[in-house]
Amino acid sequence: MINFADLKAVPFFQELSEDELKKLAQVMEERAFKKGDIIFNEGEEGKALYLLAEGEVEVVKTMKGWYKETLAVFKKGRLFGELSFLSGKNHSALARATHDVKVYVLTKNQYDRLEKNDPVITQKIMKVIALTLSTALQKMNERFLHMVNYILGEESGA
Repeated sequence: MINFADLKAVPFFQELSEDELKKLAQVMEERAFKKGDIIFNEGEEGKALYLLAEGEVEVVKTMKGWYKETLAVFKKGRLFGELSFLSGKNHSALARATHDVKVYVLTKNQYDRLEKNDPVITQKIMKVIALTLSTALQKMNERFLHMVNYILGEESGA
């Protein structure tokens, strides 16, 4: 079982009370991965939400069937796997440990049970997921605009 104090240290869970953190810690699982281990593969069914407790994880997308592009590198305290967790679709990229990693995992089945028994906790978790997705979308928009400005700058200089 996960120590609720470990969850309390995670900024995303600051809105949860001590009792709510204890309940969440009871249903989450701790998993460890060695450097280079695949946490989940691209195309694999997304059945869980991951919280990075220790280490670093890279998210990699296969492009045109052979080229691999690193989309993001996540550090301690980051949620990941949230898109497939919410949508029920397969993972659109793979997640690999770039260092030894410890993650806390909330499976979809555990989440569904928690939702029936304590919907306030799951509402707070959904808020955390929404904030995570919002931040990711904002960063993607910034990258896209930077790329567009770069291209337009290159074209106007020609």
